[in-house]
Amino acid sequence: MNVEINKNNLAEAQERVQNFKKTYDAFHNAIDDDASTFEKIKTVREYDFHRKSQQYIADLDFLIENGITPKPKGILGTLRVSQLIKKDDVLNDLSVMIYLSESYSKEKKERKEKIENDRKAQEKSQQEEADRSAKSQQDILDYQNRVQKLAKNAGYANDFFSEKFKFYSFYTNTYDIFSELGA
Repeated sequence: MNVEINKNNLAEAQERVQNFKKTYDAFHNAIDDDASTFEKIKTVREYDFHRKSQQYIADLDFLIENGITPKPKGILGTLRVSQLIKKDDVLNDLSVMIYLSESYSKEKKERKEKIENDRKAQEKSQQEEADRSAKSQQDILDYQNRVQKLAKNAGYANDFFSEKFKFYSFYTNTYDIFSELGA
């Protein structure tokens, strides 16, 4: 039974190694040199390239440990691998992908910090504007209070005009009464 499991594992490893070539080629076609780091990282994530590459390397090592040297598929070779990709090429690609991931993380962090700094600057600007508005409102109230105080000190109370109107009304009414009487 152990031999059967080992053969199954070898067959699965061989299949994954063979299938990796398709993923590898599609991945390299999807990565555009002109693409932004974000788009490249998105492609890496879509293809799950890190995990598949690590699995490919582990499968290659597993096949070699079991005495199978992956070679292009031959006429009689059932456990041979078609279109073998060199382990060094995959490791180089992994190092590039790690660099891209780190670059993307750095860009993302810088972008996040810039957005946060812009938000803080906007809040500060709004607070300064609110403070200026409150100060101008306070200046207006202070001016009104000073005018009222000056008017009060000069003898003009708030009801100054109403008192003068009452006197004027009394005077005109009295004049009307005396005019009717003929005086």
